[in-house]
Amino acid sequence: MGRAVGKIPASLQDKNWRGRALEVFLGGANNCGAKRDFEDGELKSTRVVWKKDKWAIEQTLRITTLSHSDFSHLNEIEKTPFYDKVSCFNCVLFDSKKGDIEGGTIVGQFVFCIGDHPNFQAEIAEDYRFYVELSRGSTRISSRVKSPNGFLGCRQTAGIAGVISKTSLYITAVQFNFLLGFYGINR
Repeated sequence: MGRAVGKIPASLQDKNWRGRALEVFLGGANNCGAKRDFEDGELKSTRVVWKKDKWAIEQTLRITTLSHSDFSHLNEIEKTPFYDKVSCFNCVLFDSKKGDIEGGTIVGQFVFCIGDHPNFQAEIAEDYRFYVELSRGSTRISSRVKSPNGFLGCRQTAGIAGVISKTSLYITAVQFNFLLGFYGINR
């Protein structure tokens, strides 16, 4: 599929090429913009591994980058690009051997909707506000800082000297593995 749409790994460390290839294959723009990939939701993909008779996420599922400059939306999460991306997404699960950057098989998928569980929206909103408030007072947030609900986590990319690094918000591995059971991937 990747070669068919002209998307192949950029390097041996390029773990996201499958998702980019899938998005192009499905007609998406693959532009990493703040808007959803498709009108009816965001497209996410991640690598899963088979452990102890069930699928588990290998790393984390990145949602978007948190802006360090605009705090006007702090109490209106529903108006943010983050909410647009996290409120509804289709997650495609790939299985591949560690180090096999080009291989992999689609082993499942689920559609996450923020209203599917009574706690999803409140937990995501509280964790989001937590990281926004934290970023308000600091340009650097340690990935060791845990959110109140553990739904979201943060990771910063290494910034260029003199430039503020970007903070990515992601769904934690523990929460993602819960979602695999919730949506029937692991029964």
